[in-house]
Amino acid sequence: MVADAFRARKDHLRVNPKYWRRLEAEARIIALSMGDPESKRVMLHVAAGYKRLAERAELQDAKRYVDGASFGPEALKVMGEAFDSAWSEIAGNFGADRAETETVRSKLANALLSVASEDSRNAHVLTRAALQRFALDYWRI
Repeated sequence: MVADAFRARKDHLRVNPKYWRRLEAEARIIALSMGDPESKRVMLHVAAGYKRLAERAELQDAKRYVDGASFGPEALKVMGEAFDSAWSEIAGNFGADRAETETVRSKLANALLSVASEDSRNAHVLTRAALQRFALDYWRI
């Protein structure tokens, strides 16, 4: 029983992007405090690994939203317009790093999916709601 609870907790952490982001931040902080350049390089490499794990977990989050979702053609059209509009508003805030861009786009898609419904018909309203949700989720670690 205790083993099952521990296994469930461990599985939750494995797919929780916040867990990996927290470890990434801790590794970067440790690297900043290191004086030896080789140790610092290794610790930054560890942080990069945690970042990749967080990105993988974020993609799994997006898949969970999509796997259980069912949207009609009109809702999908509005959702596409809302995503494009939201991305055009925030794209300039992120660098040219392809991995970072994909992570941010995935987070935006998660935010949009979390606020959308089959009844979504107003792209402007959906854009605003998605950006608000994105802002709340993006800065949490």
